[in-house]
This record gives sequence, C-alpha cells and structure tokens, in this order.
Amino acid sequence: MSIVTRAYLDPVYLRFREDFDSILDPRTHSIEWLDAQVWSGKAKIWGDDRACALTEIRHFPAGTFEVHVMIAAGSLKILVSEIMPEIQLWKDEIGALFVSVASRMAWVRLLDPLGFRVWQTEVRD
Repeated sequence: MSIVTRAYLDPVYLRFREDFDSILDPRTHSIEWLDAQVWSGKAKIWGDDRACALTEIRHFPAGTFEVHVMIAAGSLKILVSEIMPEIQLWKDEIGALFVSVASRMAWVRLLDPLGFRVWQTEVRD
C-alpha cells in the first residue's frame, strides 16, 4: 500500500473529514482539495479520536520555513493541551521558525498560554 493511500485511509483524518468540510469556505477551498493535501502527504495529520489538526510547511524566500496549522476540529481542550504542544516540539525538531495559525479570534486567547501572539491582521471585504 502506498503512503498516499495510507494517508487517505488514516482513521483520524476520516473521523474529522466531515467537520473539516463544514469549516472550509467553499468559495476558496473544497474538501477534495483538502483530501489531495492529505493524499499527497503535503498535510501532516495530528490527533486521535478526540481532536485533529492538519499542518503544512510554508517556505519563505530567505530559505526558512514555518509550520502552518491549516485546519483543526474536535475538542478544543485536546487541541490546546496536547496537539499544539506536539506541533511546537516538532517545529523545533525540524528547525522551523514558528508555528502559525490563521483562524478565528478565539485562537488568540486559547493559544496565549502556549506563547502564541498576534503577528499580523488580515481584513477582507
């Protein structure tokens, strides 16, 4: 079985796939796009049957990179107390500059105890 097939069959991803589909803005991203990120290995799966987050590596022109949390679903307590610290440890292990989360404002408060701070603000019409 190929890595791509195993990634798609990952029970953690499949457990939260419908939740992810409901979170995505269909004007910009489809669940099929997210499936492809998982199938190709571009998205790393974090979690268990209680919560799940997907991350990707984003490269900068200077040659550095970040770990970006693409999407998350499930127990906020598990995401904040277990999954995000694991992602932060992995960031250090692979030499990424930082972990980023682009989401709703509630994440500012939730991730504050882990050392996350607002870096930029994006506005849209």
